[in-house]
Amino acid sequence: MLRLVGNFLDASRADSGRLELALRPVQLDTVIRRVQEDGKVLAQSRGLRVAADLPDELPPVLADEEHLERALHNLVSNAIKYNRPEGSVTLKAGVQDGRVWIAVSDTGVGISEVDQRQLFEKYFRSGRTRHIRGTGLGLVVTREIVRAHGGELEVASREGTGTTFSFALQCAPPSDHQLKTSVREKPAALMEAVNAGG
Repeated sequence: MLRLVGNFLDASRADSGRLELALRPVQLDTVIRRVQEDGKVLAQSRGLRVAADLPDELPPVLADEEHLERALHNLVSNAIKYNRPEGSVTLKAGVQDGRVWIAVSDTGVGISEVDQRQLFEKYFRSGRTRHIRGTGLGLVVTREIVRAHGGELEVASREGTGTTFSFALQCAPPSDHQLKTSVREKPAALMEAVNAGG
């Protein structure tokens, strides 16, 4: 319930340009493990497996921990809801080109190309899955959180096979200085703030 309220509040703040982030170095593997454990509880009744595939070491990322966790929880929650019985959900992360990428994959029903074009519209629900309870806000909020971090939420899906959502975050600079940004700031502006703080 608290996460549902959080999604409604973040959607409202994003619309008005008031989604502020308190950026600081965050241990991504710790956040992913928490989301994984929460996901296991949600998935238990359907016999789904929720796994994490992480390297031995991940550098800290520059993020708002609360909002990052909410974004990942939204992705995992959707991956569970739209999965097949006894299917699986996998959280992955790695480092590429100086950024840390995160992916959430499932073995669910997949998303048609037509639906993918409307996927990030507020309250959109696919006709094929409208019987499954949801608000139509989770992906909208998740994309805005990712964009506020200077990233972009990407989707790759194939009907009948599954879906993967992914995004990348900036590695944290060697500083404890907290930075604030809003959802309306451009990634370039965010990077200038990061460089100034380092």
